[in-house]
Amino acid sequence: MVDKQDRSGAYKTAVQAVEIIRPYIPLKTPIDWPLLLKMVTPLHFTQEQTANFSQEGIAIFTENEMAWRPVKQLFVLGFVDGAYPQQKLKSTFFLEEEKQQLAKQLDLNWRSVEQYNHLKREVFKQQLSIASDLINFVIPLNGINGDKLAASASLDYIAQLFSNISSPDELIKNLDIVAERASVKGLPAAKKIKTSADRTMDIVDLQFDMDLLDYRKDKKGKAKPESPSGFETLMVSPLAWLFSRTHIESKAWEIQELDVMTMGSIAHKVFELLFEKGKTMPTVNKITKQIPLFIEQAALESAPFLNTPEWHIEKTLLVQETIEAAIVWASLLKTSKAEIVANEMALTGVIYGCAIRGFSDCVFKLPGNEYIVVDYKKTKAQNRIPRMEKGYDLQASLYRKMISRKGGGVDATTKQISVMYYTLNDQEILMDKANDQLPQARAYGNIDEHALVLLKQRISELKGGKIKLNKVGDSETIGKETGITPYALENSPLIGKFSHAAEETE
Repeated sequence: MVDKQDRSGAYKTAVQAVEIIRPYIPLKTPIDWPLLLKMVTPLHFTQEQTANFSQEGIAIFTENEMAWRPVKQLFVLGFVDGAYPQQKLKSTFFLEEEKQQLAKQLDLNWRSVEQYNHLKREVFKQQLSIASDLINFVIPLNGINGDKLAASASLDYIAQLFSNISSPDELIKNLDIVAERASVKGLPAAKKIKTSADRTMDIVDLQFDMDLLDYRKDKKGKAKPESPSGFETLMVSPLAWLFSRTHIESKAWEIQELDVMTMGSIAHKVFELLFEKGKTMPTVNKITKQIPLFIEQAALESAPFLNTPEWHIEKTLLVQETIEAAIVWASLLKTSKAEIVANEMALTGVIYGCAIRGFSDCVFKLPGNEYIVVDYKKTKAQNRIPRMEKGYDLQASLYRKMISRKGGGVDATTKQISVMYYTLNDQEILMDKANDQLPQARAYGNIDEHALVLLKQRISELKGGKIKLNKVGDSETIGKETGITPYALENSPLIGKFSHAAEETE
């Protein structure tokens, strides 16, 4: 209750509020309380509770409360800019002059920033006055995010209490500096311990007493077959291959993204649905209408987030890119009178005594009983050409070896089978040999010449239990020498940690 004789600002404000809401309070109808509350905007009065407590004889109080008992030694923690005294932030809406004018017109007791800061300084002076012997101001060098911190502005006031210093900085002792650390009274120093030199590691190739290809077994106890992508990892880094096969590679958390692998998986599924064995070649109109539906269907399996509104732009772009690639592909198959034999054909075989398996994206037959083994790549031709030119392309060649073996899926000799990459981002056709029926294809001979030599060496080493470690700088030299982008080197930080020095020889 407010005494009627009290003519303070609070009383006057209450009277004004009553006069405002009086017309909106009918006697016989329900009162619209939300409307009335919105009109008078009541405030809650809060009072800060002082935490008067001590722990094992040590008094603890916060910056915003008066000290409640005297102490011999005082520690002021976090003596940084903005604290001691705690600064009041200026309003981002009202200028200080505007706030004071409002306070005067409405008869409000509204402290100015200067008044607030003065009060806080007085509280800080009272806190400092309770120490009889020693005061320690602790100034962190860095904040929690690593930024440099400055001392509290009140250091300038404190410095004026001393007659023998010329700058406030002279009061600060940097504990990282030996001479200054020694001058601090009462600072506990850690005992000196005998140090030892850093342990050096001898980087040597790994040797196991087993056939590493026999490590992974199926339910029948036989060694599980390798894949073409696994062989590529093996060529780049045997250690990365070992981590993958033993499931100890890095399992970093990744944000949801539409990466190359995901887009490739979706595009592969679309081409599988669009170019079916035994079906009529789709027209441009059919391709344009069906691909958006096929992409939505494929996204449900590998990237459901792509069907949400937030990914509309990326999805639209993927649809357009896939339509362009499909139209060119349909034209190639139609003009060459190709017959699709299979999509996602499962293939198995053996190479250098190692079982292998994989899936060819597409196999089609040309007039004259010539077969083309196709691998779609959601990339540009320039990402594949270097390794073909340097003779380090392996994937499609392995597909040809598997498909040409007895029972491999087609009735043809190795000479009747060619390999092809179709790069979806720029609609380029890359093959291992020229073909008159496919004049638009760019042919490169002996694309697997060096890859097979390296693969044979790696398989031999694995059978003998040996893992050859990489060298420092392989991330650059492998790309230059083979044309392969060495993504496998990024599979684990241990690969770089355990690498031979660049000058070491094998």
